[in-house]
Amino acid sequence: MESLPIPDPELTIAVDLAIRAAGVATGIVNRSIDERQSATVETLSKSNSVDLVTQYDKQCEEEVIAILKSGTSYAILSEETNSQVELTDAPTWVVDPIDGTTSFVHGYFDCCVSIALVVNKEPILGVISAPRLNEVFTAIKGRGGFL
Repeated sequence: MESLPIPDPELTIAVDLAIRAAGVATGIVNRSIDERQSATVETLSKSNSVDLVTQYDKQCEEEVIAILKSGTSYAILSEETNSQVELTDAPTWVVDPIDGTTSFVHGYFDCCVSIALVVNKEPILGVISAPRLNEVFTAIKGRGGFL
């Protein structure tokens, strides 16, 4: 088993937090899809007309960040927040609250919630939750991936 740059007890906490955060965001995505079967989604453009953000991105991001902060003091880089956090060697969460926002906005529900933990500028943990597939994928560097 590969040695990782954070101790196993800390890694266990990180895995649990990421899975819990992804689950909460998945619930938000699923409820929003169910609620808006015939409604439209309010969108804003970020950097260009195809780089979209919705109220659901922001809501998911807020919930994910709150959960991650509740159990760690790691920095957080999130796609929807214009944060000044730079990736360093310190443990850092990297979050995309709704990965595939453009598909989500247009009614194609092949989006996911993506959360990673990066240490020494290398990902060591990833959690991907696919709301409409009702599946959660986790991977830990050197230890495998799990469904």
